Amino acid sequence: MITKKISHVLTCIIFCLLGVLQGFSQNLTSNDYIKALWMTTRMYGGQRSGDGPNWLIMNHSVSSSDASTLASAKGYVASKMQAGKCFTDDADGTHSLSGGWVDCGDHVKFGQTMFYSAYVLLKGYAEFPEGYDDFYSFDYSGYKNSGNFTWEGGKGIPNGIPDILDEVKYQTDFLIKCARNNTTFYSQVGDGDADHKNWVTSVAMAALPKDEGGQANGARNIVKNPNDASMPSFAAATLALMARVYAPFDPEYADLCLTHALYAYNYAKSKKGSTVSAGGFYPANAKWEDDYACACAELYWTTGNTSYRTEALSYAGNLKNHNWCFNYNNNDDIAAYNLAKLGDAASRTLLESFVNAYKGAVSGGLYSGGDGSWGPLRYNANAAFIVSMWGALNNSTTVDAFIYNQINYILGVNSANHSFVVGFNRSNCSSCKSTVKPHHRNVFLKDDIMGNKETFTIPTKNAQHGFMVGGTRSPGSISDQVENYYQNEGGIDYNAGLVGALGYIVSRIAPVDINKFGHPSPDLGDELTLCGTGSATITATVNLSSLQPGETVTYKWYKGNATTPFQQGDNVKSVTVTQADTYRCDLVEKSGAWKTSGSVVVTATLPNVSLGDNVALCEITSKTLDAGISGTGVTYTWTKNGSTISGATNKTYT
Repeated sequence: MITKKISHVLTCIIFCLLGVLQGFSQNLTSNDYIKALWMTTRMYGGQRSGDGPNWLIMNHSVSSSDASTLASAKGYVASKMQAGKCFTDDADGTHSLSGGWVDCGDHVKFGQTMFYSAYVLLKGYAEFPEGYDDFYSFDYSGYKNSGNFTWEGGKGIPNGIPDILDEVKYQTDFLIKCARNNTTFYSQVGDGDADHKNWVTSVAMAALPKDEGGQANGARNIVKNPNDASMPSFAAATLALMARVYAPFDPEYADLCLTHALYAYNYAKSKKGSTVSAGGFYPANAKWEDDYACACAELYWTTGNTSYRTEALSYAGNLKNHNWCFNYNNNDDIAAYNLAKLGDAASRTLLESFVNAYKGAVSGGLYSGGDGSWGPLRYNANAAFIVSMWGALNNSTTVDAFIYNQINYILGVNSANHSFVVGFNRSNCSSCKSTVKPHHRNVFLKDDIMGNKETFTIPTKNAQHGFMVGGTRSPGSISDQVENYYQNEGGIDYNAGLVGALGYIVSRIAPVDINKFGHPSPDLGDELTLCGTGSATITATVNLSSLQPGETVTYKWYKGNATTPFQQGDNVKSVTVTQADTYRCDLVEKSGAWKTSGSVVVTATLPNVSLGDNVALCEITSKTLDAGISGTGVTYTWTKNGSTISGATNKTYT
């Protein structure tokens, strides 16, 4: 009798374990992985600070009722609000520090995560570029014009550049500002304590006073010239790598990246031995040597200067087992990868030991290391990324089951059918659901400081956010609540490892034909308006110096969703249009070997009028105001204190 009971118990245990393992090893379709990579990559466009465009807050403005509440309770200044933009005044005096990515669901730019995240994203692309395709443009014009931001809608307009490079370029534009010269480096913009006071969009927060997280009364606080070698090392590594991978698309920009990579490298070199924290928000990096070795390795591969190789390898002995998991402040893994590529045997052995440790620390197929309570799934994604890098180092043509198990679980292959990527659900799963209450201020587009965050819903436009939350390794304990930051917070560092692992998967199961990239692409400039003129001339600016011998091109122009060009020809670089729409120019190689595109939106909306800063009529007794807009069909009406000024119908008024 006792034996029989034991037999039944053993049978049950074996059955349950097999059920878990079978669920984890079930692969998604290749299209699922491609969609997930598109979504988690585009997420970074929703982290853009500055002019953007940031697709989450695109066209968002603060409602009059919210503005009134914010003004009385928080000192909100309506005239400082910029629709669809935020924190454009970030600066050190006259040196702009606008742009770049904010950290998590807040509006601060923390160096501890942003330099690391950009490097991880680029490194994945550099090592397995066949994983990364081009579905949209840097400015998201296809999605914006159609109003459809979904994967299924397919409204993105490819621009001939892999999407991952479009996203990272927004950050490297900012890194160029951070690495100002050999002795000046910026590592943070914004005050975490002030920022966390208010749950509002970045559009609204920028119009608050500094002590409320905004910049209505001056630029936000910055961290300048930190006593740190880690962050500038990652900045140098990122910029040097960008100089290499972006050269086929824009050689001049690549040169600029290299110049500032050297600035960051020299700054890091002057700070050897030191790392700093971001107060109570992020600890200092565990060590600086691993990051510095990465900078040296990337500079060697970009410049060919062997002194950088020698310097990189000199730090091999400083790499150790961190007894944790690869993340923003434990970087021995990726440094070991780089030095192993340079031929260092000990670094290769160390990297293999990390891989074995990750693959050995599993429960039911799921990695159990790192922090198991606060954002645990970032460690699963990061471990999967390092195992992917090991596969790349060994030229593996397959995907390790460990990688599938981590990524599949994150994407919803678990007993709850719950995806921890906001907006992602795998195909053919009617019971699947994803996190809908991320700890993220911009995704909800809410500026109601009196509102209950748990009742907020994500607008349709932002539904496929692509934001991986920290989640849980126990599907039965999911708590989808905005304030549950242990599970529902995410960030640029959370997504970085996930994007890399997804890129590796796609490169092995559905590789992209990368021969279509690296060709000249037409730039149609900024948005145009018909108001005041009745017509607009669109000009395609393109550098044809990179054409290969024998290659010739022609231009084809399209309006809206048309499939037939309205104008075309070898020399038709400009067209004049009279109707509002999205216009696209295809640059087509005549043999059919490749095609690139550029697009621009032409509106029939008057541009915003700016009369400049406030003026005090004291020392000066008069001031001429200029609307700055002219053309056929434009009329002017001037008001004073809300009342129309009789006879004031010209472009200027004194």
